Amino acid sequence: ENDVAEAAIALLRAVLLTGGGALGPAALRCETWRVILAAMEAECTILLQQQAQSQQQQQQQQQQNGLGHGHSNGQQHHQQQHPPHIPPEMGYIRLRPDVRGELLEVIVGGVLYRENDPEAPRALMQVANPLETRLQHVLLKLSSAAATAPIKGNATAATTAARVRAALAQEIGEVADLYAGLAKAVDQSGLSLLAGLVTRALEPLVGAATQCGPYPETMHVVLKFLRNYAEVHISSLGAEATMALLRAAGQALKA
Repeated sequence: ENDVAEAAIALLRAVLLTGGGALGPAALRCETWRVILAAMEAECTILLQQQAQSQQQQQQQQQQNGLGHGHSNGQQHHQQQHPPHIPPEMGYIRLRPDVRGELLEVIVGGVLYRENDPEAPRALMQVANPLETRLQHVLLKLSSAAATAPIKGNATAATTAARVRAALAQEIGEVADLYAGLAKAVDQSGLSLLAGLVTRALEPLVGAATQCGPYPETMHVVLKFLRNYAEVHISSLGAEATMALLRAAGQALKA
């Protein structure tokens, strides 16, 4: 699947270089775009279901603690980390995160190819909504894990909490890989659509990576995301967006 996706990326890059002004509408109509959107929207639905389940379990745990019948917080939250079942037809979700990010780069680059394209904002939001939902899902799980820290001296709970935090760090890295690919897309719409989307993610994504703990692999992906964004967009950012990028970079480098 990853090899096929990488071949598709190479093809899309070639189209991007030679597509001309008609590339944006063509990208919106292409089968690859429809498949990616369907998979992302399905993933978004799964994540929202998981969020609701997680909140329900947290409320139950709080009620049990209030009654003095609390169980192992670490064990319950460890159970929440199991990945959802991915249907075979949703191949995009099973790809490596960096490959998914590259696909987003070329597809979004096609959507934002034409200046002042009236279809571009709606098309970009189709990508942004599932992506931002996934980021919010990770932030919710991180907040939940922090709120149920194990009691000192409980070695089993501490071990479980460490496993949960490591899984969260991996998931943060996966989200950062998607944003790293997205940040490489060239926005020629003249509407600063991509800059607004990425700037919104800077503080929460870097904050999550630093809060999660000392996981160099995760921070490496976050730094790659910041590098990609700076390399492609720094010359076109306004003062506020530039300062947001510099603050995020400084926070990541200090972590």
